[in-house]
Amino acid sequence: MDNVPTTTTPPSTPSLRRTAAHLDADPALFTPSKRMRSMYAALSSMSSGSILLSKAPITSNTTIAPPLIEDLPPLKQPDWSLATRRPVNVSHERLEQENEILRTHLKYAATVNQAQAGIIEGAHATMVIQNLHLRKLNGALYGREKRREPTRTLVIDSSRGQVFSSAEVLEGLRLQEEAKRVKAAAKQARASNRTAKKDAMAKLEAEWVKIKEKHVENLVEWERTCERLQSEGVLRKNMPPKPKRQLKPTLPDDHGAVGDDDDEEEEEDEGDR
Repeated sequence: MDNVPTTTTPPSTPSLRRTAAHLDADPALFTPSKRMRSMYAALSSMSSGSILLSKAPITSNTTIAPPLIEDLPPLKQPDWSLATRRPVNVSHERLEQENEILRTHLKYAATVNQAQAGIIEGAHATMVIQNLHLRKLNGALYGREKRREPTRTLVIDSSRGQVFSSAEVLEGLRLQEEAKRVKAAAKQARASNRTAKKDAMAKLEAEWVKIKEKHVENLVEWERTCERLQSEGVLRKNMPPKPKRQLKPTLPDDHGAVGDDDDEEEEEDEGDR
């Protein structure tokens, strides 16, 4: 017994590969997130759908999916009038015949319903693809709308010869430099206004904190006074009124919005680079 050789197998890592049962699962049992992943995977496998999921800009070569308009195939239609019939004083054999007729027409209705569900599902899938296409188009249009116009003025007319020392060229250069100085001064003024407003807002916030603290102290003192007067037998109508809190201080209307000019100055900085 002691001389029997023993063999050991190294531990193995469980496989993460899915079996065929997982791949062939009923799509009706998928969660919404699982359905979205399945749809994205199917679109990514298509040449026309992968461009809609990528970050690459769309071009005119990618055509939008046409609307999917389908009609029902030539199926046997159920007789809906059977649902309104009421059997009265019929034999057992006649009831069995009517049940068989109802079962047959119910199968017709189920087939028609399944076909209609497939048509609706196809239309919804087309709408999803069209929506992705429109979002890509919207992004492309947004990029074109945000293109900045050149801020430089061409002083020299390239269509004909120019003398760089001529009065017109020198005057144009002087006007350009003057416009730059005016623009820089306006930018500095806006920055100063924003700084002043931020400082004023900080002071108002500190003042508001003090107002609230003072109001709490007044409430405590008022409650103590009311308790003392109540113990002395003073009527409630003769007690001092409840102190009111002062309104929150605000900036005057002549102060502009702090963040209104931030975006403009960022765009100006990008244009100057």
